[in-house]
Amino acid sequence: MKPEPLKRYRTPAYPTKLMIMRDPEILKKSMSTFRLPGTGLASALALFVAASGGCTATTGCMVVLPPVYLTEEEAMEIIRDEFASHGVNLSVDPADVSALELAVDADAVDLDHGIAVEFISKDDCVAEGGGEAEDEYCDFDAVKAEQESLVAHENPEVHFEAFSDPAQGNEEHSEQLLREQVRIFAEWLQSEGVI
Repeated sequence: MKPEPLKRYRTPAYPTKLMIMRDPEILKKSMSTFRLPGTGLASALALFVAASGGCTATTGCMVVLPPVYLTEEEAMEIIRDEFASHGVNLSVDPADVSALELAVDADAVDLDHGIAVEFISKDDCVAEGGGEAEDEYCDFDAVKAEQESLVAHENPEVHFEAFSDPAQGNEEHSEQLLREQVRIFAEWLQSEGVI
């Protein structure tokens, strides 16, 4: 069997890249064609990209959505709520935060117990050298370890913990895991007699 070039072939039944470039509205119309029962928009988009020539047999196809991070406000609300359930009232007042004279920036403190916490957001991670602003990846663990080490060395009397988004991309799971991180730290503080 010897391969031979095709002299004629049928026009694809799906919209081509050129067709979409000419008429972007065709994408919206086409999405319903590629949606399978019980699948979401991401699945439909992946099928559409694969079908529209965005993938080849030799290179494969991978549709990757960028990670979604908890905002600093969302995270601090979770952290403060979890600490409140352990009888610790964290203050975000800049005067209180600066009163501890920490070697790093903290987001909230409890002056009565000498507790300081920091949530390492994507912006914090980039500012600390853990990644680039345009990158989707940031080395939160390295930034966390560096901050905790610095406080332990410079401010050993302060009970400091840096938290980060444990499950980027899944907000419900992130909240649950962040609550668990805070709970573990609070229980450790209780076992040490700090709170």
